[in-house]
Amino acid sequence: MTLEYKTEPVKVYEIDTKPDTAVVEEKKRLEEFSDAGNIPTTMEDISEIIKKMRFKHVLVGGVDDADVWRKVEKLDEAYRTLLAFRQEEFGRICARLEQQNKDLRKQLIQLSYDYSNTYQQLEKLKVELEDMKEVKS
Repeated sequence: MTLEYKTEPVKVYEIDTKPDTAVVEEKKRLEEFSDAGNIPTTMEDISEIIKKMRFKHVLVGGVDDADVWRKVEKLDEAYRTLLAFRQEEFGRICARLEQQNKDLRKQLIQLSYDYSNTYQQLEKLKVELEDMKEVKS
């Protein structure tokens, strides 16, 4: 009796902690179209925007209301940009992890099938070995 055993190579997945190249390219593209050149992609970027924020002062009332509202709108836009950037980034990561999960499930099913077949072959060989021992004796 000949044992035939075929398996597919096992893929090893590592979680990539480096930024996705598509994310980096998108950030560069956004920076090209930005008037200020600093598209916020992290909370630190937003923090820098807030630190650099200055308001026009008026003689009565302290600061110019219209200027404050423009700055608030800019800050809101920065937060929305950051949120959209993060959603796209996490969407890509999720899709990649879902694909890896799907591949690993297929591998698990294949390994389970291979194990079952190997176990059955082993049991048959045990029976043959016992039969051979009995015939010899």
